[in-house]
Amino acid sequence: MRRGERDGRAGRGCGAGRDVAALLDLAVLLHAQVTEAWLRLAGAPVQWREQAAVSARRAAERRDTPTTVGLALKSSLDVALAAGAFGLAQVELDTNVGVWRMAAARESGDPERAATIAAGLRIDTHA
Repeated sequence: MRRGERDGRAGRGCGAGRDVAALLDLAVLLHAQVTEAWLRLAGAPVQWREQAAVSARRAAERRDTPTTVGLALKSSLDVALAAGAFGLAQVELDTNVGVWRMAAARESGDPERAATIAAGLRIDTHA
């Protein structure tokens, strides 16, 4: 057995870190679409589904693409609705749409519009 194999360090230098984006995409997909849905079908408590949605959100925040954030948001909204938290689901949806609009304004070179959108966000009511 080579040095490093027995303590889990073997192969670390072989492309380590190159596939992080792909792995984050898969993590979001797994937690948001597979785990959360399977738990729902299995009749698991909402709290377990919430953990899957939180895991999806964490991976989506690290990946930071519209697709991953959208998948994680849908998972969170599904769980909030299942828990009967209709108000929270609406606030979360409104907040996230506002953040996306703010980012689009900033990226298109309109910082004044981005600031106006940011001022209207209800981050303090977001749980």
